[in-house]
Amino acid sequence: MEEIRKYLEKLGGEVSPQLQKRFSAFEEVHLPKGSYFSKQGEVCKKMAFLTKGQIRHYCDIDGKEITGWISLSQNFVTSFASFVSGRPSFENLLCIEDCEMYVCSKDAFMQIKSEFSSMAEFWTLALEKEVMGYEYRVIQLISGNAEDRYLEFLKAYPRFVQEVPQKYLASMLGIKPRHLSRIRKKLAEEN
Repeated sequence: MEEIRKYLEKLGGEVSPQLQKRFSAFEEVHLPKGSYFSKQGEVCKKMAFLTKGQIRHYCDIDGKEITGWISLSQNFVTSFASFVSGRPSFENLLCIEDCEMYVCSKDAFMQIKSEFSSMAEFWTLALEKEVMGYEYRVIQLISGNAEDRYLEFLKAYPRFVQEVPQKYLASMLGIKPRHLSRIRKKLAEEN
């Protein structure tokens, strides 16, 4: 649970010993590569703090898989719209590596959030960070050419470019993997 404390403190603020005790609501879970954390069409009633591995957020649209995001280790993960609204999820959350995480039910998380104003503040800070990231990604996807989108993504999310498989990066950028390879090759030749 130390990882959760460090993450929350990195957002800003301090985790009290009382709040840290409530992290016992998070259960350690191991999911092998190929397992689903949450499935499209089902209500997501849990969230997790991912300590190891990667989880791909993707939609299946007319048989075509579109990657919207990859959750990396040392971050919270959930099918956010479903978790908050209680409606069926429009996305799948698939482990693309063996994953280790601490999982908490929505009910337990909401209870912790209501008991500790600091947890509510952390929740708000985390949401603000995520919303800014999503807003940036939407603008990025509707403007500029593929090379510009890749260069902006590289600046904003260097960890993704280092850790995420190219086929998922390409999907996140709205381009084909071959095209991303050409962009990377061209940029390497220019440097």
